[in-house]
Amino acid sequence: MDYEEEYEALVQLVAHKKSSDISIFLTSVPFEDNFFYKGQDNIYLVSLSGWHHLTDLPIANGIAYIITSILLKYELDVGDNHDVSTGCINDFMWDKSIIDAGMRAAFVCEHCRSNTKATVLTSKIFRHLISVLDIISTQSRRGHDMLEEIVSALPSLPGTAFDIFLCHNSSDKPAVRLLNTRLKATGIKTWFDEEALLPGQVWQDELERQIGSIGACAVIVGPNGEGPWQENERRVFINEFIKRSCLIVPVLITGASAVPTLPLFLQQFMWCDLRGDDGNQFDRLVQSIRMRRHISV
Repeated sequence: MDYEEEYEALVQLVAHKKSSDISIFLTSVPFEDNFFYKGQDNIYLVSLSGWHHLTDLPIANGIAYIITSILLKYELDVGDNHDVSTGCINDFMWDKSIIDAGMRAAFVCEHCRSNTKATVLTSKIFRHLISVLDIISTQSRRGHDMLEEIVSALPSLPGTAFDIFLCHNSSDKPAVRLLNTRLKATGIKTWFDEEALLPGQVWQDELERQIGSIGACAVIVGPNGEGPWQENERRVFINEFIKRSCLIVPVLITGASAVPTLPLFLQQFMWCDLRGDDGNQFDRLVQSIRMRRHISV
C-alpha cells in the first residue's frame, strides 16, 4: 500500500463527514514499511496484514490494543516510544512480532508514567484505558477473544445468580470499579451496587433479595477504611457463611495500609493482596471464586 496516497484519500473522505474527534480506519492491506499504523490530524490508518503470521492471539485483542496505544500515545501524550522491547504499550514495534508479548503484558511502565502530566494520570479517560489494558492482558494470557468474553462484562440481569458481592467503602469506588471490570472480564458475575441497582431501588432491600444467589463475598480493604454500611453487610454474609459455607475473601487494594488491621472475624480468612500484584494474586482470587461456583452447582 502506498501510504501517502491512501492517507490523502482518507483525509478527503473524513473532511466531508467529520463527526468525531478521532478517526481510525482498519485495513488488511499491508503498508510498504510494515508498520501497524500511521496518522496525523487525528486520522489513523491501521494495517492488520499478516496478523496470524505474527501471533495466535485473536485479532479483536490486537485491534483493542492498537487503538488503546494510539489514544495513550497521541491523544493523551503518555510517555514516549521505547526502541527496545519492554512490554510497555509504548514499545515501538520495529519487529511486529512483539505484538504477542505486548498484548499479554499490556501495561504502561513506570518510566512512561513518570514522564506524563499528573493531570493526565488522574483523568477518567486514562483510568478507563488502563482498565482496557488490564482486560486485554487478562484475556490474551488466557488466549481468549475479547469479543467472546464481552457478555460476561455486562451488568447481570435481575434474578441471575452472582458469583461474588463486592463489599466496599463508597470512598474507594474508583479502585473498586477497576477490580469489578477485571473480574467480569474473566467471566465472574459480580454484584456491584452501581450495576446491580436500578434508579430508585433501595440497595439494602435488593441485596437482601439477592443474597441467597451470591456465592462469595469480597470484603475490600482500601485507603479509606470501612464505610458506614460495610460492617452491616459483612455481618449478613457471616450469617450466610455459617449457614451455607459462603466464601469470604478479604481483598487488599492499592492504598491500604502496609499492615492493615483486619476485624477479628476476618483474621481467620486468607486474604488476597492486590497491592503491587503481578497478576498472580488476582488469578488466585478468580480461581477461588470459580471453585466456589462449582461447589454451589
